[in-house]
Parts: sequence; structure tokens; C-alpha cells
Amino acid sequence: MTLFLSLKIIDTSKYLYIFKKTISMDKNPKCPKCGAENTVPISYGYPIIDTLESYEKGEIELGGCCIDEDSPSWYCKDCKNRWGRLSLKRD
Repeated sequence: MTLFLSLKIIDTSKYLYIFKKTISMDKNPKCPKCGAENTVPISYGYPIIDTLESYEKGEIELGGCCIDEDSPSWYCKDCKNRWGRLSLKRD
């Protein structure tokens, strides 16, 4: 699975930064709460058509438009647990 993640973040000096990160995994991690393998990455930002299609297929979970360093990166479809942390470092 390959996830393309695009984030728009405005910092305190009012500059707009666009972060693009590609995450490639053979298998999603197990849920640390229930141990299920039925997990998907969480996508942040305003969803475009491709993002909505992936959500409708159950390939991702929508995380909303606001993101910070405590935003979770994974979602368990069985127990609804959200965990992990996104890296907001600039490449």
C-alpha cells in the first residue's frame, strides 16, 4: 500500500507550507488496543475526489482539516482506536 499525504500548515509567521510525504508499507500495523489487523491510515486535509473514493472503499479514515503533532496516524476499524503520531518535519 502506498499513501500519498499532502498537508497544508500555516505557521505563526503566517507563511504557508505544503508538506508532501509518501508512506509505503506492505502491511498496516496491528491495533495496539485490540490486536486487530483491520487498520487503515488516517488522511488529513481537505479531501479531494481520490481521497473520498479511498475512504468509501475503506482504505483510509478521514482525520479532518486540522492537524498538529498529537494527531494520530492510524485507525482501527474494529475497535475504533486511533493511535500513532504523524511526523510534521519538513523534508
